[in-house]
Formats: sequence, structure tokens, C-alpha cells
Amino acid sequence: FRNVSLIMFGKRATFINNEGFVFLNKIYKGNDGFSKEFVKKHNNVIDDIISICRKKGKKLYFFTSPYYKSTVSFSYLEEYLPNYHDFSNVLRNKKEFADLTHLNGYGAQIFTNIFIDYYFFNKRDSIEIINHIAY
Repeated sequence: FRNVSLIMFGKRATFINNEGFVFLNKIYKGNDGFSKEFVKKHNNVIDDIISICRKKGKKLYFFTSPYYKSTVSFSYLEEYLPNYHDFSNVLRNKKEFADLTHLNGYGAQIFTNIFIDYYFFNKRDSIEIINHIAY
């Protein structure tokens, strides 16, 4: 939000300098996994965006990024959002995370390749293989 506000006031947003990516050079030291309770809540803004894209014939994609050892079920999002994919458990190695909810630079590079394969090269089988790799 801060960066959007800066743009509105004619200032340069900080995410532009690094193209939206900040390389986190740390490794998560904890052992706990991500286990927040997911709140099922309808979002009128998301509904409007979905509706506009449908009317204009545009595909819209939604996804959940990786979390460390997530026990959260995102099945509601699969029902609610078109073209949704749950990547929350696609990475499992602690060395790929800066904390419970953020990948470090190493993990971001791995996830970027998975994301590109999944969405741009339609390699959905490779995601299933990665999901079954034990670290």
C-alpha cells in the first residue's frame, strides 16, 4: 500500500528499483510450520475483478505462494476462485524460507521456475513430482 500511495503522490515507488523483488538472504531458524486458521470470506472487490475479466474475455489466475510446513486447507479458494492453484506446500526445505511466510532468495528462484513451468509451459506433472520429494 505504501508504494501505491507514493506513486499517487508522484514519487518513485521502492519496488520499481528492484522490479518488485527483494532478495532475502536469511534462512528460517524455527521448526514450527504455518498453521493459521483460514477465514472463509467473500470479497466483493475480487468478485468485481473476476466479473470484469470474464466480460472482457481475459483469463485471470490466482495462487497461494509457498508457506513453510503449511497445515492450512485452501480448498475454499479452489471453489471460489477461477484458475486457482495451491502452491502452499510445493517447497518444504527450511533452507528455502526466510520465515514461515516468505521465501528467501534461494527459495524464490526455485519457486519462480516452478511457477513458470506450471503457468507458462503447462508442466503440471512436474509440480506433482516436486510435491512428493522428501527433503
